Amino acid sequence: MTLLATIRNAPDYPAIGEIDVYDAPASGKMLFKIANGSSNREVVGVAEDPNGAIFNGQPYLWFQMKFPGNMLGWVRDEYIDLEGDATAYGVGMLTKRTSAFELIHGAASQPTESSPSAPESNQAEAPAPTSVAVPLGGFEPLIRAALDITATFEGGYASYQNHDSGIVSYGRFQFTLAGGALYKVVSLYIKTSTTDLAKQLNDLYLTRIRDKDAALRTDNGLKDLLRKAAQDEAMRYAQDEIAKQKYWNLVQDLSIQPRGLVTPLSQALIFDMAINHGSQHDMLTLAEETLGLQPRGKKTLDTERPFTTTLANIRKDRLYKLADKHNYGGLKVRADFWVNMIAQADWDLQGDAKGLVYPKPGREVKVR
Repeated sequence: MTLLATIRNAPDYPAIGEIDVYDAPASGKMLFKIANGSSNREVVGVAEDPNGAIFNGQPYLWFQMKFPGNMLGWVRDEYIDLEGDATAYGVGMLTKRTSAFELIHGAASQPTESSPSAPESNQAEAPAPTSVAVPLGGFEPLIRAALDITATFEGGYASYQNHDSGIVSYGRFQFTLAGGALYKVVSLYIKTSTTDLAKQLNDLYLTRIRDKDAALRTDNGLKDLLRKAAQDEAMRYAQDEIAKQKYWNLVQDLSIQPRGLVTPLSQALIFDMAINHGSQHDMLTLAEETLGLQPRGKKTLDTERPFTTTLANIRKDRLYKLADKHNYGGLKVRADFWVNMIAQADWDLQGDAKGLVYPKPGREVKVR
């Protein structure tokens, strides 16, 4: 069961008809307004107010939720009611619409529509949240889908190679020692795992990984520890979290948000291209030039789809040439997957009837 939100009036401002939705907690820009009473908004993240604002000794919380058109936005706690599974941040199951403001701050608020005469004790009996600033239920669905699709082309959590300029490349996104990403992954793993493997990596290798010690290329002890650590859920989380921070967020800031791209399929494709070709490749601007669009200009939904279609085909041509030159058949499979997804018009990245997509033969990814 998911956690759902209903937009409501602030306790002190009952006449408000619309609520502002932001692209980030507190200091973000206003994306749009949502009508009071809008319901069934799926909550996908929660964070403390980054400016430290508090009420009754508790920090305000900002809730990230899904809006029409697959938009994501943030709303502060006094403007929403919650219903559903809130166990991820210590509240438990909410079987009735309950004021988030009252749950968090213990303050009086207007009764909800579903329980107009509910006593205050029924709404405030759950403890205040104790775990915040992490996504509810893990990564946002779009990020999880994009990471999982791209990983089918890149490698598994235990992947390890030491044959190129990266010195050591590890994990499902080939985090390199030379580039510093391996240090970020191992550092986060050590912080989140209490296993003996994490302790050994900390004691024996963390400083050398930080210093990009080239002698680690042939260190079988490190290789063995990393491959074993890949079975630890904390290492899998660390790899995905660093991929989100280092690659997904970069692609959003550099390529997706400046162009106003909103469809999940466009965003997942561009993330995959950045992992495959680097974040500074020329294919985005080449697609814009082909269609006569302004470079890095904002796209409407009507222009986004032909732009993404053109982009996928430009990339297909490039990968096919590379595949023929180097006999890398997997490059053609990677290119064809995205072109086929566009041909199926799966712009919301929903997959088949089972919620699955198939990036390569024998591999499936659950996207819904």
